[in-house]
Amino acid sequence: MDVVTAFLNPNLNEEIYMELPTGVGDENNKYCRLRKSIYGLKHESRAWYGMQDDTLRSFGLNRLKNEPCIYFLRKNETFLAVGVYVDDLLILSNNESSKNELKMAL
Repeated sequence: MDVVTAFLNPNLNEEIYMELPTGVGDENNKYCRLRKSIYGLKHESRAWYGMQDDTLRSFGLNRLKNEPCIYFLRKNETFLAVGVYVDDLLILSNNESSKNELKMAL
């Protein structure tokens, strides 16, 4: 599963200002404060990873201690595993409804 515009989704946890491009704004308004991440911002991957990690953990998945890109959930007869590579996820499950619920949460 590819998370479209993944890096643009998270809110920023710190104040970041950027200079507006030429032709945008006026002499009194040359800068703006970012509320969301933008492409090229060095903080974007960390913000995305934090949001993704929070979402997967809130769904009940646990991260493997020796492999932080693998999450799993074993509950009753349901098994769910997620492999993460940047903004691509490989989701494996023996329960289609659990898999679909996770996709909707992401």
